[in-house]
Formats: sequence, structure tokens, C-alpha cells
Amino acid sequence: MAQAGITSKGASTRHRILEETRALLAEKGLDGLVLREVASNSGIQLGNLQYYFPNLEALLAAVIQSAAEQDIQIMQSALAAHNNPEAQLRNMIRELVTRWRADSAVVWASLSVLALRKGQFRGLYKDIYREHYASIVEVLQHVRPGLTETEYQLRARLITALTDGAAQQTLARHRDQFIQAVEQQAWSIAIAPSD
Repeated sequence: MAQAGITSKGASTRHRILEETRALLAEKGLDGLVLREVASNSGIQLGNLQYYFPNLEALLAAVIQSAAEQDIQIMQSALAAHNNPEAQLRNMIRELVTRWRADSAVVWASLSVLALRKGQFRGLYKDIYREHYASIVEVLQHVRPGLTETEYQLRARLITALTDGAAQQTLARHRDQFIQAVEQQAWSIAIAPSD
């Protein structure tokens, strides 16, 4: 999200900083991320970087928010691409697991670690997952109309746990078959009879 009053050149610089940070995070991990290196890789001075992000926490929060926004866009695109709720859910799961098995994995792992260490990231974690669950609930309401909000939330959390766990299975052989099995399990959760 662009800052108020930022120029198009500033928006481009900000985007470049976020992309470089994400790449360095994937390469070096959370503990190896250093502002000076982010600035150097972004082609700017440290002081210029700090104009956009005053400290490492602000930069990490922006990287995480950017990744979350991209995930929500993917989820909304999956909803818009199909009229069939099963196809919507399967497409959403496939896109997210594929994305999370790439460099997004380190972003979400970093958020989990940061949420344990720092209060500001606990709130961010809750906000991101609340929006994520809401997108899944939107599909579930088409799949299984008439469930209680509690039941929708439970199913959204179970599907999220499944997809989060699937993304961690980087050694799974036959990637396409594995993702199809994950899609099938998510669909089973979605259509399961209610208690």
C-alpha cells in the first residue's frame, strides 16, 4: 500500500525495497536481515531507506503486509475465476500452497517468530489471519450455506492448518499429486456434515 503523498518514483523505490527485503529474507533468514544490505541491494543510501522505513520492524511489517495483500488478491481471484464453489476452493488452495512453498514460506515463518517475540507483530498476525479466514468463509458459505458462524470459522481454520502444513512439506514427491490430495482434503473439510 502506498504512503499518502508519495510520488510514483517514491512508490517505485518503496516497492523495490520491499522486493529486495523479501529476497534477502528468503536468502538469509530473519536473523540475517540487515538494513544496510537492504539499502545497498535496493540501490539507495541507508538514510533514504529509513525515510521509507524508520527501522527493521517497520520494514518487516511492510513486507509481511504486502505478502498478505498478495495472498488475499490471489484468493479473491480464485473466487472470481469460477462460479463453481468446488473449483473456487480447489483453485484457491492450489495457488496458496504453490505460493507458500516458494519464497512466501520465509515471510510467514518470520511472522510467526516475530509474533512470539514482539507485541506489534501479534496484532499484525491476528489481522492477517482474520482476513484470510474471511476469504475462506466466503467460499464455504457457497459450498455449505446455513452453517453457524462458529462452524464456518472452524472449517476455515482447519483448511488453513491443512494448507499451512502442506506448504511446509517441501520434500513431498510428485508435487502435483500432493497438491491435488491437499485440495481434496480441503474439499472434504468444506462439505463435511455439521455436528
